[in-house]
Amino acid sequence: MIQELNLTPAEMKLLFLVLVILLVKLWRHKSYFKLDIEPKEPIHAQPVAKTPELHNSNYGAYIQSQGRYYN
Repeated sequence: MIQELNLTPAEMKLLFLVLVILLVKLWRHKSYFKLDIEPKEPIHAQPVAKTPELHNSNYGAYIQSQGRYYN
């Protein structure tokens, strides 16, 4: 099985030119079909539950002090 292409610089330039031309053709190609995808709504839409609020007003300071404890 061949693992690499042994091309001369002129052949390499020609290969890149052909690949660029093909890339431009594919890039500019217009599709003849359109996807008909619409977002579906759930049958039984329920409100999203809120995250529980922290009751301790010093919670952030507690976390910060624990970080200092391990350092």
